[in-house]
Amino acid sequence: MTGLQHLNLVSCKSLRELPSGMGGVTGLQHLNLSDCKSLRELPAWIGGMTGLQHLDLSYCKSLRELPAWMG
Repeated sequence: MTGLQHLNLVSCKSLRELPSGMGGVTGLQHLNLSDCKSLRELPAWIGGMTGLQHLDLSYCKSLRELPAWMG
C-alpha cells in the first residue's frame, strides 16, 4: 500500500506492537501513536520508512526504549 500518507492510531490502548505488514506502507509521512499505552517497542522496519516526517509517541507509557537509529 503506497498511497497512505497519514495514519492516526491515537488511543489504541491495547496495541502492543505494530503489525509487520505496515512495513510495506512506503508512502507514509505521518504516524500518530500517541496515547497507545500498551505499545512496548518500535519495530526495526520503521527506520526504513524514509518518507516518515512525523512520528508522535507522546503518552506511550509502556514504550521502554527508542531504537538506536533514532539517536
